[in-house]
Amino acid sequence: MSEENIIIRPETKDDYKVVENLTRESFWNVYRPGCMEHYVLHCYRDDPAFVPELDFVMELNGELIGQVIYVRSEIDCDDGRKVPIMTYPVAFSGICDTNYESFFSSDDAAAQVEYNTGDQKLYLVARRYTVTVRTQGGGTATATSADAGAGSEIVLTAMPDTGYHFENLTADQPGVQFVRDETANGRFTFTMPAADVTILAVFSTHDFTAENAEEMYLKSAATCTEKAVYYKSCTVCGVSSEGTADAATFVSGDLLDHDWSEPDYTWTVVPDGYMCAAYSKCKNCNTDVSDVASVTYAVTTEPTCLQEGTGTYTATFSTAFGFPMQTKDVTLPATGHDWGKTEYTWTSTKDGYSCTAKRVCKKDDTHVETETVTASCSVVTEPTCLTTGLGKYQASFEADWAEDVYKDVSLAALGHMYGDWVSNGDGTHTRVCKRDASHTETGDCTGGTATCTAKAICEVCKAEYGEKNPDNEGHTIEVTFVGDTSTPETGDSSQRLLWITLLLASGFGVTGIVLHGKRQKGKNKENIR
Repeated sequence: MSEENIIIRPETKDDYKVVENLTRESFWNVYRPGCMEHYVLHCYRDDPAFVPELDFVMELNGELIGQVIYVRSEIDCDDGRKVPIMTYPVAFSGICDTNYESFFSSDDAAAQVEYNTGDQKLYLVARRYTVTVRTQGGGTATATSADAGAGSEIVLTAMPDTGYHFENLTADQPGVQFVRDETANGRFTFTMPAADVTILAVFSTHDFTAENAEEMYLKSAATCTEKAVYYKSCTVCGVSSEGTADAATFVSGDLLDHDWSEPDYTWTVVPDGYMCAAYSKCKNCNTDVSDVASVTYAVTTEPTCLQEGTGTYTATFSTAFGFPMQTKDVTLPATGHDWGKTEYTWTSTKDGYSCTAKRVCKKDDTHVETETVTASCSVVTEPTCLTTGLGKYQASFEADWAEDVYKDVSLAALGHMYGDWVSNGDGTHTRVCKRDASHTETGDCTGGTATCTAKAICEVCKAEYGEKNPDNEGHTIEVTFVGDTSTPETGDSSQRLLWITLLLASGFGVTGIVLHGKRQKGKNKENIR
């Protein structure tokens, strides 16, 4: 590199000794001899070594005025560090407040000299080329720099307008490659070529036809009754159609289906029995449902007179919500007896009558209640000697289901209760009924034997009656036979014959009396009334 009498040449050992620019403080001292000011170039090394191929000096009319150093992109330090540094050559001017930029030209198209007015130094820098960014379609694109040196990293940002997506980047220089920055949306990098470059960012309208059932596109989650709804996305860039004029959706996946909680059943008394309502709530969506069942009733266990029964209500629900059939048992009270008419049975006893009250349940003829009492008797009409009377028996029960009952009985005629027979003095006798003096009975006296000295004595009234019987003297003849019975008869037997004749005569007389007595008794019986 040269301009008039300024020369940049490789540094030599003599230059090193003259300028004494290598220090242990790890920086280069570059100065113009005799000038009180100097400039410092940090070396980034702890103990740099002389590198002729990297270090150069500047001379003006043979006088050393500065150094030029081409710095590597990375320097290996003695302690093992790798220190990144600038990638373009830098020139330092050792002359104060002087711009020598116009004095330099370069035979390297990638380098040029620039004067920094801030620190008033000359820098050998990479040549800068322009970066032009254009767009096609709806979107914006920018570069981090409008110009840059070859090999520099340029950052591009390409952002589509609403309704558009980024398609691609192209460059009018060959070899330019764009690298997408995955950490930032719409950002790319490329290495600056050694030429001016024009970048074209192409944008196209979205094609919202892609159906991707992913969380980022979810509009509404699936419910028990509806599938999940997603926004359609761009087939190119994947952006959601949500919020755009072309927003479109699609459904995907399965229904959740209701997960019903355990139903609650409510039985309510109504005039004709019971009604039943079912209620349940979905665990997923909190939807609640209810249904009123159709209820039927049947007696499952018949009640009896003494035992309770069971009635069952059956609730049948519609198929809309799937509630299962339910039943409710109710206790049926015992029906109690349905007694038939009370029957009464009279039984004759030695003392009168007893009466048994009996009733039988119409529902169960084995259910029988009885009560037996002794009836009391009262005379309604007294009986007489000749006529019957009327008696009434009354049966009174303790049971409230039995009433007092009565039985009429005929009282037998008392019959006569006669006194003793009394002689009437005329061969008859009479007796009078003690119950009724008008009732008399008269009969002929009978029995007994009249003698020549006494009348006959009536065997009934014990009075004498009739006449004496002269034929029946009524004397007793006592005959005594004297003599030894063992001695043969030797005398007159005419006396013995006489006595036998008398005895026979007496026998005939007795027979007559007996026959007469029997006839008199027959007459007495005929006169009784």
